[in-house]
Amino acid sequence: MKKKKPKDLLSHKQYEILMKNKRDSKLTQTWLVSVGLANVNLNDTDTVVLQAKRAADRLIKQQCNLLDSQELIYIKKFRTNFYTRTKANGALCSSAYKVLNISRKINRQIFKQFRGK
Repeated sequence: MKKKKPKDLLSHKQYEILMKNKRDSKLTQTWLVSVGLANVNLNDTDTVVLQAKRAADRLIKQQCNLLDSQELIYIKKFRTNFYTRTKANGALCSSAYKVLNISRKINRQIFKQFRGK
């Protein structure tokens, strides 16, 4: 006896919903990879940590020249801890706040530079 395909077991509407969910999941995963959040469980990650990850990536890519060496080392450490999850979630949150403070400081410097011109 032949094994039935999923589309044969479901109604037309159920099969459409299933295919739409698969397509949307694939698009979401592609977008997460493009943003740099591949292999991250979003349900377990605090939003502050995700914001800090985005700020850290932007600082390293765009404003690396405005960071001093200690800030750069701290941001790189945060990024490695984000991917390896070696620290507890609470420690990652506290370091996320520090990364966000560094980002805010750099943004203020940039604003003062453009305002002064």
